[in-house]
Amino acid sequence: EALRDGRLRRDLFYRLNVVTVEMPSLSQIKEDIPLLAHHFLRLYAKEYNKEDLRLSPEAVKFLVAQPWPGNVRQLQNVVKKAVILSRSNPIEPQDLACSGENGNEGAKMPLPCMSDRPYKEAKEEVLRLFSRSYISKALEKSKGNITLAAKNCGLERQALQRLMRRYEVSASDFKAEATKSSLPRNPTEPNQGLVH
Repeated sequence: EALRDGRLRRDLFYRLNVVTVEMPSLSQIKEDIPLLAHHFLRLYAKEYNKEDLRLSPEAVKFLVAQPWPGNVRQLQNVVKKAVILSRSNPIEPQDLACSGENGNEGAKMPLPCMSDRPYKEAKEEVLRLFSRSYISKALEKSKGNITLAAKNCGLERQALQRLMRRYEVSASDFKAEATKSSLPRNPTEPNQGLVH
């Protein structure tokens, strides 16, 4: 990408391109999801003084069943949010509210249980979860193209951008996925994998 944008010289790329490592998407390495989820749980449980917090077996199965269009970063954010908002131990599937879920693949993401919260707070959280999910899905379909996503949503581009800022959704996450899937398969091409 840096090569294509003119931010990296071609001769320098070939000097650095000794070993190319292609990272599979999280949906291709589902066996790593429990390991990653427990790693992030330990990390954030320590950070937020909830070190006895754990994931139920059902929650782990639920995480493995998700399509994860946002890859490891999305999983990390979901676990972090569950740690911050958890009101029960262990964390259950209903405590895991993912953004960017796919309604056609994997398990559907339930809303977290909010009956113990004030109505206004619960309503705002449901709206936030819906908005993040809706915007993420629109950007996934448009491969990160904000103008196209806005058109498909029936919104002005600026309105969608305001919502993206408000709900912390980045178009670059979806552009990276689209770029990765369209890369040439020739190992001598400059856009392959990570450069070490």
